[in-house]
Amino acid sequence: MSSCAASDLCIKCGACCDGTAFGQVPLEDTDLVDVSMGMNLLEAGGKRVLKQPCAAHINNTCTIYSQRPSICSDYECKLLKEYMDGEVSVYNAHEAIDRLKSLKREIEMLLKTAGTENDRDDIHLKMWSLEKEALTRLTIEQFHNLHRPLLLKYEVLKRLLTNSFGVVFKRESSFAKTIIEDSTDLG
Repeated sequence: MSSCAASDLCIKCGACCDGTAFGQVPLEDTDLVDVSMGMNLLEAGGKRVLKQPCAAHINNTCTIYSQRPSICSDYECKLLKEYMDGEVSVYNAHEAIDRLKSLKREIEMLLKTAGTENDRDDIHLKMWSLEKEALTRLTIEQFHNLHRPLLLKYEVLKRLLTNSFGVVFKRESSFAKTIIEDSTDLG
């Protein structure tokens, strides 16, 4: 498979940089990160992590490409690997990326409608924040009913990230099981 086409897929996607696939990226001690660019560094478990979305990811381009963290240069998602191995066509890879980006846009719009607008947080932190805040004043059932379209789209997004991009989620939201059991809308 063409490395140029693979690079085009990564540039088109950007999910590993824009907060769709990951909320934070672990850094090696040797990784130099320019905080003057607005890069948000945190300490987690004694390790430095770069909070997503990455401030260097601008217009689907890495503005620090030659100095990007080692995990960024080493990372290949499941979709990219399958394309490179000839298991997924470039057309199907583009379809998966388009679906992912479309779902993210829909979720972001629903999150804004729900009052969660911090653009510096990844999509998963926004969902967790919405759930945490809402459950201080609503029952789980009320929360599910109020935000059902958002919750369904988010579960579809997570499934797509897992099945097509190989992203593993460590924490399941309180609504995931109920939404999945109650719905035939999940693809």
